[in-house]
Amino acid sequence: MSQWNIWAAEEKAAIPVRETYREIFGAHVESSQNAEESELVLGLGLLAWNKLNHDPVRRHMFTLKLDVHVDARTGQLVISADPEAVGLKAELDMLEPEAFPTRELPQKTEERAAQFSAPALDRTALQDLGSRDDPRARPRGALPRRRG
Repeated sequence: MSQWNIWAAEEKAAIPVRETYREIFGAHVESSQNAEESELVLGLGLLAWNKLNHDPVRRHMFTLKLDVHVDARTGQLVISADPEAVGLKAELDMLEPEAFPTRELPQKTEERAAQFSAPALDRTALQDLGSRDDPRARPRGALPRRRG
């Protein structure tokens, strides 16, 4: 393979990386300049809600505020959890209060999210956080998950 072909193959492989960098950097600049209007967050967990008399919902259930640092020398983006953020934020505002099986469920979920202290990408901890511990919140016929 010629030098040019090797270079062309490497450049082609780098295109998605550059596009992702451009998107993240642009979001970082936007959130830095308009901190009151936008923030960078990582969506976690999946809320799949198919309740009668409600549009289906399929989106993240929690968010973690992010901090982006750009190394001035190398241009490297470093993305981490915002050190000032405490816990997670429950994202339930797209559901009407009447959609919940109990009035307490949204508030309990928000409280549990705010107290979340496990690593944000710990799947088991997130699954437990998003679980419904009220039997009335389970779909008909669903049994509680077995532990162990």
